[in-house]
Amino acid sequence: MGRRSANEGSIYKRKRDGLWTAQYLVDTPEGKTKRKYIYGNKRKDVADKLAEVQRERGEGLLLDAGNLTVADFLAQWMDSE
Repeated sequence: MGRRSANEGSIYKRKRDGLWTAQYLVDTPEGKTKRKYIYGNKRKDVADKLAEVQRERGEGLLLDAGNLTVADFLAQWMDSE
């Protein structure tokens, strides 16, 4: 198993409870990044979910909305067109 490249997330097993954990970064509307986690009992399950998240990121679907209001979202959307 090789190293993952930058922005691919990471997968590891937690010592305290044995759960597999994947972590990845998402962009916030404020232009910052936020760390998100996926947990599971099997490494394959966590890896599959992380792959799905990475696919969504590639399609531009992954964003941590936080406290983003509909008005703010629409303003940002109009500016991006």
